[in-house]
Amino acid sequence: MASVGPAFIASYIRGQGHDASLLRVKPDQEIHDIIGGIEKESPDILGFSLTTRQWVRAVSIAREIREKLDIPIIAGGLHPTFAASTVLESGAFDYVCIGEGEEAVCDMLACLEKGKDVRTTGIPNIWVKGSGCPVIRPPVLIDRLPFMARDLLDETEGVIHISTMRG
Repeated sequence: MASVGPAFIASYIRGQGHDASLLRVKPDQEIHDIIGGIEKESPDILGFSLTTRQWVRAVSIAREIREKLDIPIIAGGLHPTFAASTVLESGAFDYVCIGEGEEAVCDMLACLEKGKDVRTTGIPNIWVKGSGCPVIRPPVLIDRLPFMARDLLDETEGVIHISTMRG
């Protein structure tokens, strides 16, 4: 399935001077291959885009990553939006993005880049482990968003993904 949420976020944060890439985890992919892919990219932060169907495997993967790599992990998508406290209580994630993530993730990256503590900054839509529920910002006007980072969508053999909803 196309990861249109991360593709929207990637294009937005790229426009603000950040790098973004996507590691698609296949259902039968071994953890050492997943960790190897992460190590190859050497990111400053790792994001998971999750539905409820993906939750059980994702939390297991995130816990193993946490054991092997010292990297902050954020979860976003449908499941983290509707079960944010459960996601944070799992101990596998440092942050949860509730709702739309383009501006929120960009604000969080800017905060981390400046060495500030995200927990005390109060970024709308970003819930930090150990703090209260964040303020939720209104949906972004679609005309203000760049097109998705289509290079992340695996659009092979003439397949093109389109999104017909937001927020």
